[in-house]
Amino acid sequence: MAATAARRYPASSPTIPALATTAILLVAVVGCGDAQGPPPAGGSNPSSTAPSPAGEPMGGASPAEFPISVPEYAHATVAAWAAPDLLRLADLTSAGVHGRIIDLPGPPDQDWAFVRCDDQVTWWACSFYNGDGDYLVLNLDQEKLGEPRAVVDFAFEPTAYPATARAYAEAFITAWQTGNRARMAALATSEATGAFDRLDPTPAPEYQVGEEGDPLIVVVVELDGTEVELRLSVALLGQPHAIRYAEPVAG
Repeated sequence: MAATAARRYPASSPTIPALATTAILLVAVVGCGDAQGPPPAGGSNPSSTAPSPAGEPMGGASPAEFPISVPEYAHATVAAWAAPDLLRLADLTSAGVHGRIIDLPGPPDQDWAFVRCDDQVTWWACSFYNGDGDYLVLNLDQEKLGEPRAVVDFAFEPTAYPATARAYAEAFITAWQTGNRARMAALATSEATGAFDRLDPTPAPEYQVGEEGDPLIVVVVELDGTEVELRLSVALLGQPHAIRYAEPVAG
């Protein structure tokens, strides 16, 4: 078995090339609910390298090098799907994951950006988002780094537009907390997203929803002592850019 590499994060957050496949490889296509948090990075146990030669469709165990760092392995997997090089993808993923990936409808936007890799003790969870804000997490078995089929699970959460003001605000705040700038841009105007550039994400924000009015409804978000007022267009709930304005509440 190939030596397991030391766990390390990339020095920066590279952007996966446009073809970085609808790698939103998260365990199964997660339905679009109202309030959206990133899918759990759970699953079983938990750049690009040269393409594999022709071989069996469910993994030819190609002699191509298998990355020994978690981020590089995740990037290689997304790039293989994007190429598309399904044989290489089969080498990097378990048979079940490979089958679910190629069965995903779409494809969604292929311009994937890397967010981070988190150590989940028995596996690593590497997250990405694309130009539409769709969210992707790959689960990698740390014992299989440097070997075939280290990607043992995945989850995919497409961007959705909640029909209620609170759920819409929660989806926006969750996108901010997870660094999903594309989803923030899909849910709000640039003016509204800019208000959060100077704020630090809070683990457990609180929400106060004002009375419905025409044309705007106010949601006050409390972020560790700082309150931010979001104003949402009632007419745009369930559609993009419903959050029209955002500004800190004067103390």
